Amino acid sequence: MNVITRRYKQISRRLYHARREYPESIWTMVGGALINSFGGSMVFPIFTLYFTQKFHFTLAEAGLLGSLFVVGGLIGGPLGGHLTDRFGRKGIMVFSLCTEATFSLGMALAPSIPLLLIDIVLFGLTVPMFQPASAATITDLVPPNRRGAAFGLMRVAHNAGVALGPTVAAGLLALQRLPDGSLRPDAYLPLFVADAVTSLIFAWIIAARLRETKPEIMPTTSNQTSNAGVVRSSGYLQILKDRPFIVFIALSGIIGIVYAQMNTTFPVYMRGIYGIPEEHYGLMLASNALLVVLFQFPIARWVDERDRSRMLALGAALYAIGFGLIGFVATGVMFEVAVIIFTLGEMVIIPASQTVAANLAPIDMRGRYQAVFGVMMSIGFGIGPVAGGLLYDRGLGHWIWYASLIIGLAVAFGYRATASGLRAREAEIEKQALLLGEA
Repeated sequence: MNVITRRYKQISRRLYHARREYPESIWTMVGGALINSFGGSMVFPIFTLYFTQKFHFTLAEAGLLGSLFVVGGLIGGPLGGHLTDRFGRKGIMVFSLCTEATFSLGMALAPSIPLLLIDIVLFGLTVPMFQPASAATITDLVPPNRRGAAFGLMRVAHNAGVALGPTVAAGLLALQRLPDGSLRPDAYLPLFVADAVTSLIFAWIIAARLRETKPEIMPTTSNQTSNAGVVRSSGYLQILKDRPFIVFIALSGIIGIVYAQMNTTFPVYMRGIYGIPEEHYGLMLASNALLVVLFQFPIARWVDERDRSRMLALGAALYAIGFGLIGFVATGVMFEVAVIIFTLGEMVIIPASQTVAANLAPIDMRGRYQAVFGVMMSIGFGIGPVAGGLLYDRGLGHWIWYASLIIGLAVAFGYRATASGLRAREAEIEKQALLLGEA
């Protein structure tokens, strides 16, 4: 307990000093993210329970409904990126948060399955618009050598909200239990209301306190732009021609396959093969969130001070060791050690990846670059559970972790092999930003 208290005081001091290092708009985003993640984490973990209990879906049908969110994001994210670059960041974020509130309540109040499906599809299309607008805002506000720590602050806020939300949700559900132990018919409604309210609060904070950050690009000659080494374009096709970025997001998507095992096959593997109960996995999730809250910001600042390709490789290697270790151990204590190792990898590779995605984007295409990065990560997270599930169902559960070890090390090598191209491309983009007049 004393260790946690000391760590809390250290974090408080660092945040106090960091308060002066970042513009007020960053802290506005951080505070709003904490509020919104608190409300969202009350709802997202119980979607499957809600679908199965209120509408009597099977578990497989509920899983199919969940996939609609992912499919919607594959469309909504790129659409949000395009609108962010064309019209600005602030309006897109407010719109996304307001639709999140609307369609979240719509799912809670839907009287029929067709209306529920409509709500899910619209939720999946509009909510992912927030991510590219939010990431572009941070990119606009913070110079390249400090973006990792800024993204780290957002992760701290998100994880703090996620750590609190499910606990409050469990308490609210406990109050909704009838004497026979069953839940009231409208027991889940307060959770959806909380999600809607926190989303609207965040939308109001952005509308009232955040300035529009979309850069006003100064006119420049085609020769200047050519000298910057970047051809400006308004379409997604140009991104596909950006070889360093495509290689980077491909590697990031592949490592996402490994990370996706944490919330999918990992708990099933521990319970099914070693009989470790779900409660133990819940404690592991709590330790993951606590580590991020306590250590993410200083680690992200440390990452900012070092070569990003090395940090990407280090994060991938820690994923390889942490997830790979799961295949060689058989006790709860050693599984917790594995969680600590890949959580360290998470705290290194995620801010490094977000920074690289930001630094590789031309000044007038930041929203679209972030959208493509988000889509590739979603694809990796979608493939991961399917691949892991297939191995587990065929009695090859240990190979999930052997494969994670191999993939993680291969991606780490890939990041290092492409380091020179990554650095050259980042230098081109920074030069372009100066030529086009960004402060």
